[in-house]
Amino acid sequence: MMRLRFIWILFLMLSGTSFSLSAQSGPAWIAGLVFEDVNDNGRMDGRERGLKGIGVSNGDTIVLSDRNGRFKLPVAPGVSVFPILPADYGLSLGIQNGDFVYLPRPEEQNKELLYFPLIKRKALSQFRMSAVGDMQVDNLQELHYAHQTVLSELVQRQDLDFHLFLGDQVNSDSGLETKVKAVLNQLQAPVWTVYGNHDRSVQAVWQDSVYNSHFGASTYAFTYGEIHFVVLNNVWSDGSRSYHGRYSDSQLRFLANNLKLLPKDQTVVIAQHIPMVFTRNRDDLLALLGEDRRVLVLSGHTHRVSRHFFGENVSELVVGASSGNWWTGERDFRGLPHASMQDGSPRNYFVLDFEGSDYKFQFKGVGMDAQQQMHIWLAGQDSIDKTWAVDLEGTLVANIYAGSEKTEAYFQVNNGEWIKMERTRMADPSVQRLVALNRADVYPSAYSQRSALRSSASSHIWTAKLPDLEGEGPILRINIMAHDDYGFSAVGTTLFFNPAK
Repeated sequence: MMRLRFIWILFLMLSGTSFSLSAQSGPAWIAGLVFEDVNDNGRMDGRERGLKGIGVSNGDTIVLSDRNGRFKLPVAPGVSVFPILPADYGLSLGIQNGDFVYLPRPEEQNKELLYFPLIKRKALSQFRMSAVGDMQVDNLQELHYAHQTVLSELVQRQDLDFHLFLGDQVNSDSGLETKVKAVLNQLQAPVWTVYGNHDRSVQAVWQDSVYNSHFGASTYAFTYGEIHFVVLNNVWSDGSRSYHGRYSDSQLRFLANNLKLLPKDQTVVIAQHIPMVFTRNRDDLLALLGEDRRVLVLSGHTHRVSRHFFGENVSELVVGASSGNWWTGERDFRGLPHASMQDGSPRNYFVLDFEGSDYKFQFKGVGMDAQQQMHIWLAGQDSIDKTWAVDLEGTLVANIYAGSEKTEAYFQVNNGEWIKMERTRMADPSVQRLVALNRADVYPSAYSQRSALRSSASSHIWTAKLPDLEGEGPILRINIMAHDDYGFSAVGTTLFFNPAK
């Protein structure tokens, strides 16, 4: 009875409708106003109106603004308050979650209204976004590497509606967050950021406090087009330094409350740093999602590209890292580290295209042609490889960067028949080559940092034995095609000398 009485009192106190009325120990209430900022000046002017029915949350409870745009929320120290943007409203350009309000001491602010100025926008049925993993800059030198590579590429792109940075913007140096924030605000499209384990302030009471002071909130949600995005902080601290992947009770309540506001068939994208496959209580979250809703999980953290599946309706894309193997390895002609990742993928991000509730995605190597979706290799073409690749003679190897256990791959020699390839657990040949050169002390060269690569297996390698090549000419054109039913398809073509000639 006390629980029911609390819910009823809370319902009466709120200016909008509440969807999680779970008891909180927060010492303060925060009231505010959501309004349409017609002239985009960040202030509510005389003729501008409040917006009804906009979700506003503290990362647990969700309330809806009343007919005048007003809301009221219970808050505890260290929480953030944010609107849940509908498809037809947005925020000014720049880091979107940076406009959310972090409250380390809400009792000092509970007499002030919070204002959320929203800008009317067209609700799109089609849109394109980038998903960028682990930029993870450790110092100004590495921020320079990011400037010259992934950030320079993104700032020139005019075809992206927004960017999603999936955590570890910095490498445990929270002092760099001001500079990272400044450069992300230079991108041509809006930016959303995710909290990562290296974005923590390990000595703080709330380890996401410095992050939230710059980026507003580490848990939030928004709708873009017909897709609902939910950003979760699944970095669970074990003491000051250690951590593991876990969803807090408040985040699970937030997701449950959020889903109640959505159509049951609306596609949901969950963005988090630590992959769901490594999140200990993922079954609790999966139970909330159910088996009918189509869900895509986007994550980073591992500095590898991989994909995982949880039933028929939930799939995960681990997007790799824009820093690659932590900004290490041999420098190119511009003095920038190659930083190839352990799975054989180059430094990268992903481009995702949404149309209605459907989506497709494409690997994008930083500084590489968009069509370069795989590394195709044949033993014996490079004399260096003869020292370590003797067991691979006559084997065609394709590292299809965004491939998965659900992917089928086929190859064709010249205009011959298409032959199915076999998914194989092995290290990428380019990684094996670098490991061999490291062991031979050829690498690292002067001024380069040794890349800590190992000959461990990649999850997206396909192999095949070549057919009889006696009837082929001196040059082979190898075509490869790959596809699955989870938004991925890719083709690749390369030329080799015919080893039979």
